[in-house]
Amino acid sequence: MLSTRPDVVPAAYLAAFQSLQDDVGPLPFPEIERTLSAELGSAWRAGLSRFDEAPLATASIAQVHRAALQSGAEVVFKVQRPGIAAMIRADLSILHLLVNRLCAEFPEAELLDPQGVLSEFERSITAELDFLAEATNMRRFTTNFAGNPRVKIPTIFDALTTSRVLCIEHLDGVKIRQAREHGYDMDEVGRRYLGGLHDAV
Repeated sequence: MLSTRPDVVPAAYLAAFQSLQDDVGPLPFPEIERTLSAELGSAWRAGLSRFDEAPLATASIAQVHRAALQSGAEVVFKVQRPGIAAMIRADLSILHLLVNRLCAEFPEAELLDPQGVLSEFERSITAELDFLAEATNMRRFTTNFAGNPRVKIPTIFDALTTSRVLCIEHLDGVKIRQAREHGYDMDEVGRRYLGGLHDAV
């Protein structure tokens, strides 16, 4: 989360946080499978023709696996890391204690509204843990961009989606910070991005 907040995180730390998006080690598949079984039932593979046990991507909150439905649709499963919600709650409790101590020791720190910053961070990170909320946001974006042929929002597969598992259509793409090295015109990328924001308002 902090890796996407240059307004909050100093530039010196931003690159380090960004590396955490990609440098998290993969979980052994049996741990992922336990979450899938707990969320979708023991027969979760029944509607699939393929499930890649090697992850497509890993991050601090979830691990992503590519799969295919019996219908032939290519999908990805975003599976929440076991225990991550409890770990984040514990970390947030520690942060609240530290912020309270900071404000008690240095009253002038209140000018920076550390409690407000922490509350906003807590709200954001808590929302990230709820994949049903993420699915709702994706549906809203789908509606907002319905008339824009340049914006594609993945289809959500509701029967395979819970608060800890998200199944969506697989789409190929490039991270925006890697777009230039893939030959994209960054001026055009910027224009399309701003145009998309305008359409969403």
